[in-house]
Amino acid sequence: MLTSHFLNDLAKLNDKLLLFFFDSVDCTTKKTQTWLLDTLIPQLSTFAHVRGLCCKKETDLLKLGEKRTRGLIMTEQHPFKWRHFQSDLILLCVRWYLRYALSYRDLEEMMMERGLQVDHTTIYRWVQTYAPELEKRSRPHLKACNDSWRVDETYIKVKKEWVYLYRAVDSDGNTLEFLLSPTRDAEAAKRFFCKALYSTSCSAPQTLPSEEQGAQSTALTDFTPTTRVPRVINVDKNAAYPKAITDLKAAGILPASVELRQAKYLNNLIEQDHRFIKRLTKPGMGFFSFETAWRTLQGFEVMNMIRKGQLQGVAKGDVRSQIALISTLFGVTA
Repeated sequence: MLTSHFLNDLAKLNDKLLLFFFDSVDCTTKKTQTWLLDTLIPQLSTFAHVRGLCCKKETDLLKLGEKRTRGLIMTEQHPFKWRHFQSDLILLCVRWYLRYALSYRDLEEMMMERGLQVDHTTIYRWVQTYAPELEKRSRPHLKACNDSWRVDETYIKVKKEWVYLYRAVDSDGNTLEFLLSPTRDAEAAKRFFCKALYSTSCSAPQTLPSEEQGAQSTALTDFTPTTRVPRVINVDKNAAYPKAITDLKAAGILPASVELRQAKYLNNLIEQDHRFIKRLTKPGMGFFSFETAWRTLQGFEVMNMIRKGQLQGVAKGDVRSQIALISTLFGVTA
């Protein structure tokens, strides 16, 4: 988890962003509560008394924070307590489902070949529990990305209806942020940009070359968080993006110097990156609830980040190091 000193500094830096977000979102809807509990509340629950937040919004935020912290200590220290199966087997099933295009029944048969009799619904419950946990534990170890963003949305089927998965990558193809939304409008775009700005401000600093590390070792030890705003945002011809960017600039969340480019060919990078997520959703033939979709997609996205080498100390293509990292995050001996 982030240190209290880091969070306090971040609260001062992101005070306008937080006010803008909580004043524009309805915290009483079930979908919004689920999203807040899984994404922002772990870091933002300490910001409940930010100056300018209305009493009702402050109360809603405190209630959500209290709801999430109940039973959280046991989960963080002993994530596999009271589980019938061994922790390494649970992580193996979760990791395979999130990494490869497999259905729950495929995994059930694969485990049966190895002498392990586990029902596909049990594997489903493991994924629903540990996919968001993997995403949360991986966040502090993400490397910083550059300031050229590619933003686009793709379609995910939930209960036979299409919902929208907003995604952003940088010019190197590194995933910045993602957000599942039932709507595709300016308000959804603004929520996504607010989430992306917050997450990029929490990412770890980039590793410096060896010759620069000695000269700047003091600067790294005295590192203070800074909000990494994008230099340019590339989007397609969706009319919601210009309105969202204009509103964020008017609210002071984005500086006026941020350039918005609506050039479809520049988004080829993120269009190709959609494939890694879409091919994982096909074996399941869609989701049966918004909450289930969001929890599963969190795991898909973070495994995609690990595959691309976006976590500290893990290189792209180094599968053994990736397995060891996931085991370390959960306190399991690899």
